[in-house]
Amino acid sequence: MKSLLEQTRAKIYVLVRSSDEVQGRQRLRAAMETMGPCPARLMQTFEARVIPICGDLGQPMLGLTQDVWDFLASEIDTVFHNGATVNYLFNYDRMRDANVMGTNEVLRLAFEGRSKEFNYVSTTFVFGWAVKSVLYETDFNKKMELLDFGYSQSKWVAEQVVADARSRGLSTRIFRPALVSPSVTGEATTLISPFA
Repeated sequence: MKSLLEQTRAKIYVLVRSSDEVQGRQRLRAAMETMGPCPARLMQTFEARVIPICGDLGQPMLGLTQDVWDFLASEIDTVFHNGATVNYLFNYDRMRDANVMGTNEVLRLAFEGRSKEFNYVSTTFVFGWAVKSVLYETDFNKKMELLDFGYSQSKWVAEQVVADARSRGLSTRIFRPALVSPSVTGEATTLISPFA
């Protein structure tokens, strides 16, 4: 959000699990504050341009009413989809609704109304516990090798859904970060291994 606020002038609609807009805004504000102190000017921009949309990635139509769905379909022109259930201990079935079906619903929204750019944040775990020292953006794990845990499986399937949308004419980008930690200072944080 911070980068989008600094680099664009767009209104930013954010799907957030919350009971109402007030709670949604509080959750988004708290997320902004986890990055460290935010200058007053940035927070003013946040208050003016970030609009929480109460919903749920794991629900049909993202848990939105038809009116909200139609509004977003006609209003937005760029989608950044980085929502997911992330848990290295859950199996595929526990992650399917949010990670696969949620991606499908966000893509369905992207196809409706005005044309949109679709940016999907995936993971290098679509290669499982890869032993390659370098993974290229053009690499794909077509044989589904090393996908031995639910998170990697669900993100691999979601990427296939995005690739299918691309073949149907939607402008898409897939980003695959490696392990992401919530460090603000750049220091390493303790990560829980699924094999601990």
